[in-house]
Amino acid sequence: MTEHETQILKEIRDEIKMLHEAVQAIGGNPVNYNIRQAAEYLGCSTQWIRVAARNGVIPCNRVGRDIRFSKANLDAYKETPADIKIMTNLKTINE
Repeated sequence: MTEHETQILKEIRDEIKMLHEAVQAIGGNPVNYNIRQAAEYLGCSTQWIRVAARNGVIPCNRVGRDIRFSKANLDAYKETPADIKIMTNLKTINE
């Protein structure tokens, strides 16, 4: 391998490392959903997702003005017992 090829590989490795760190900074899960995708995944409205994110019912990350939800957080909400979901739904409706 030439010195030039070695340098290119080093730059590629550095770029991958930087991208990996960026993914970790926004939630540690490379699968992130926008509001519409999260609503479809949970089977609810985008309005409810926005309110749930604002009230902390479902943890989210902001990327600029966009809101992103990790699949892990959406799955955790899906696995939440129904009685707790009812309480959090009431909380989001009343606020």
